[in-house]
Amino acid sequence: MTRQPRVRLNNPYQRIEELETKLDRAIKYIRRLRRHNHEMQRQLAYFEERYRQQSKPPEREVVVMPQPKPRRRRRKPLVTGVEFPRIDTAKGFSLRRKQIRWVQLRLAAVAIALTALSLFIVSSVVRSLFRPPATAQPTAQAAAVTTTTERQLPASPLVAPEYPSAQGGALPTLSTDLDPQNLQPTYNVTAPPNLKPSKELQAIVDELVNIAVDQGRPPDKLSITLINVKSGEVAGYQQQELRFPASVLKMFWMVYVYAGLAQGILPDEAGFNVDLFRMIQQSSNDSASRIIDAVTGTKSGEKLSDEEYQNWKQRRMFLTEFFRKAGYDGIIVSQKTLSNLDRPKGRDGQMWDDPQEPIRNRISSEQAARLMYEIATGEAISPESSQKMLTWLARDLSPEGKEDTIRFGGFNPIKGFFGEPLPEDIDFASKAGWSSSGRHEVAFVKTRDGKTAYILSVLASDESYSNDWNLFPDMSRFVFQRLGGS
Repeated sequence: MTRQPRVRLNNPYQRIEELETKLDRAIKYIRRLRRHNHEMQRQLAYFEERYRQQSKPPEREVVVMPQPKPRRRRRKPLVTGVEFPRIDTAKGFSLRRKQIRWVQLRLAAVAIALTALSLFIVSSVVRSLFRPPATAQPTAQAAAVTTTTERQLPASPLVAPEYPSAQGGALPTLSTDLDPQNLQPTYNVTAPPNLKPSKELQAIVDELVNIAVDQGRPPDKLSITLINVKSGEVAGYQQQELRFPASVLKMFWMVYVYAGLAQGILPDEAGFNVDLFRMIQQSSNDSASRIIDAVTGTKSGEKLSDEEYQNWKQRRMFLTEFFRKAGYDGIIVSQKTLSNLDRPKGRDGQMWDDPQEPIRNRISSEQAARLMYEIATGEAISPESSQKMLTWLARDLSPEGKEDTIRFGGFNPIKGFFGEPLPEDIDFASKAGWSSSGRHEVAFVKTRDGKTAYILSVLASDESYSNDWNLFPDMSRFVFQRLGGS
């Protein structure tokens, strides 16, 4: 019997939907009152007609008492020789009461109509206040214009980088005597993208969870985020859960490098190229360690005294603060990545076991997808820097590239990951992370005709995911087919 996971959905408009439901009920009630009012009017007209017919006096001679002379002078009739009937005072009072009732009913109907109108206006105001204008459903033509003008996708083809030459020399070394404030760049993107929840994407994500469950994998250890870059829609499963992402962190450190270069904090871009290639393409921990030391002005080593450690920790935390200030809540990216059998030692171990706040790397699938989205759309640092970073992340999906292990230093981030089942004639950029405790990846996928472009981020923090070399390819194949790929 297939176990069905309980999917936790993040719906920011749940409260608005409840308000709309209540307003719809009120409008239906008002419409029912109006129908009752029409029925009362019809019955009242019927009874008036019957009363009018029954109240006609029989034709008989009636002695009419002389009427007192009115105070006001009556106007003479324009037509002579015509006798006007006298007015029955009692019957006049009865007709006047009926007219008053009729006016009261009309006033009640007007009041009900005004109440319905006011409720409709209130509902419209509530919807306009609580629904961001960007999330309104555009027409197909308007959506196409928005996609081409607001989201600049990279040009095709996206080619994987070649191993750079060492002409730039060694990495620049930053002195630890520099003012810490001068070493800290800021991210130009200060808030998450305005993406719309999508029922269609959510159905795809739910099926991905079911695929994992069908293969016996624990759904509570799984996080998924799926973004349709063309439409600006998103869906997810436990996508805000913070997890250890292994080498996916190296994409975050690359963005920090380009922020420092753009703001003049890091002087020599060419000096980073070799280590950027090895850190991103080969997922080298040694290159990542050298880059972290260079951009924060710190070095790993023996334990430090309390004052020295606090100063050292402050600089290392620049990496984390860079993203937290940009709205990446709860993220930690300040600890170096190590092999499966290693544990942080010395001052890195002090930070790992810090009594105030243990510094252990944590991100969410939503944060990984967001950063890839900002790179793919040219928003990270600058369009030029985003294109360079996307090139570092690009993968060769040719048959030779899928089997090559020498290029990647022994670890192939395509085989057993999202790129394995995809065709070679598409644009594909990714950063994978793999350890004994989990399997993780974030990828940007775009067909070269521009019809399909999406980002898939999966963090799977369990040993069973680490040992499963078929699950991530199965997920990738399913998403590609559902979103228009061949």
